[in-house]
Amino acid sequence: AAQEEIGDFYASGQFSGGVDHTNAAKWFKKAAMQGRVGAQSKLGILLALGWGVPADKKAAIKWLWKAQKKGDQAAQKWVQTLQNQDESEPKPATEPEAKLKVGVAAYLRGDYAAATQIFAPLAENEIPKAQHWLELTELAARKKAPEAEATSKACAVYFVSEDRAYEIDQECNNVTSNVCVSFLVGENRGYDIGSVCKDIESDACVRYLISIDRGFNIAAECKDIMSDTCVKYVTSQGQGNDFRSQCAGVISEACISHFVSQNKGHEIGSQCRDIESEACVKYLISEERGHEVGSVCKNVTSTVCVNYLIENNRWYDIEKDCRKIASDDCVKMIIKKGAWENVQEYCAI
Repeated sequence: AAQEEIGDFYASGQFSGGVDHTNAAKWFKKAAMQGRVGAQSKLGILLALGWGVPADKKAAIKWLWKAQKKGDQAAQKWVQTLQNQDESEPKPATEPEAKLKVGVAAYLRGDYAAATQIFAPLAENEIPKAQHWLELTELAARKKAPEAEATSKACAVYFVSEDRAYEIDQECNNVTSNVCVSFLVGENRGYDIGSVCKDIESDACVRYLISIDRGFNIAAECKDIMSDTCVKYVTSQGQGNDFRSQCAGVISEACISHFVSQNKGHEIGSQCRDIESEACVKYLISEERGHEVGSVCKNVTSTVCVNYLIENNRWYDIEKDCRKIASDDCVKMIIKKGAWENVQEYCAI
């Protein structure tokens, strides 16, 4: 954590020498190699932009991919951006565009102070997109701070019982599965909680592996599994060995239920992966267009965007207007300003 913080100090100019991306990259790499997700994401962004280090798209994707797999949303957006670039006609971003991307990444991870530092000077230069994001950031900063992510009660109880309560913040951070924790404690492996149970979201996945004596593989097999419903369905069909290919990256409960009800559960993995908007799925199903879910709703991230288009009888624009939207709040502001034509330009990453 200290290494990443030093990198942040260099990147934000908090040392006397001002902004120093070279040293920031150096310290982010140290932290990234220790598995710090935020540092992996930041190092990847610097490599993508060529700030402080030679631009290296391959290395950037390597580090961003590591962070993306652990749930870093900013890294996910950058991976998509880099992979979608036209290799035959490279179009490097202008300096303001590059800074805007860094600012949006800071906004997405909740670092409103850093985002403001980036957007403010750009907004003073009358760059409309920067003015929009600065306003959005200032509104977000004024909101009540979000509550800390829920921590597994079983994890906290274990460390208290071991007279190691001082380790709860570190070891139980992003540990939410009581089932995973209880299993490890029962196996006298409480020391593995932080490494095995971190970012495990599906209790159904953990229970299934325990039931077939593969509890030793929880960290590898349950990462990126977010839907208990998907795991329960696939394993109930006698396809337990295939649950990762079917369920990894699948979030939408409405999408899963639809394909199961149509006796097409085998298509869940291909049709429901990367679908986040339940509103998009439910609308298509209501219009008897469930078969289009995989193409129309993939990478549609904003419920506000989907609902606005449906309410205004412009459902046919969902695929075009609502893809890769960074923030529902951004869409709300666009609607408030009556500037829908700018929704992709201002809100998509």
